[in-house]
Amino acid sequence: ERVAYGDTATIRCHVNPNSQEGAVMAKMTMRLFCPVTKESTFCFENCKPQEDCDPYTGACHVIPALQGVSCRTIKQASGEIIHEYTVMHVSPAWLGEGGFKCASAAEVTKPVKFTLEERKKEIKTTEKTTTPKTTSSSTKSTTTTTTTTTTTAKPTPKAVIIS
Repeated sequence: ERVAYGDTATIRCHVNPNSQEGAVMAKMTMRLFCPVTKESTFCFENCKPQEDCDPYTGACHVIPALQGVSCRTIKQASGEIIHEYTVMHVSPAWLGEGGFKCASAAEVTKPVKFTLEERKKEIKTTEKTTTPKTTSSSTKSTTTTTTTTTTTAKPTPKAVIIS
């Protein structure tokens, strides 16, 4: 999946409980593995983000990169369960090795990786110079107004569906 820095990206893990293995998976925990943690460590367990804990003090905190991720669980009328993770601002950490994988029961999906998409920034500069009229008793003055408008391609929410 191609993303640009600053994009909003959504990763979805789907479980269809209408099959025999899906019924087992629906009763189990869904784990999302992602590039901001070690490959063997999940980022989310259902909608609970992974925490780092200090072995000496026992104090725990959510891994910083996961603080900008929202999660929700959707149960469709068909019985399908979707765990939806939304990364609010894609940063270099989200393009790391390993990609995204969903795991439930003994099933693990193939990894899906983000790749960087460069977007051109359009910079438009307008300059206006105004010279007021002068009279013989006044001094000449010049006013310059510079307006710079930067337009970046609007981030399009990306959806990565991992079934």
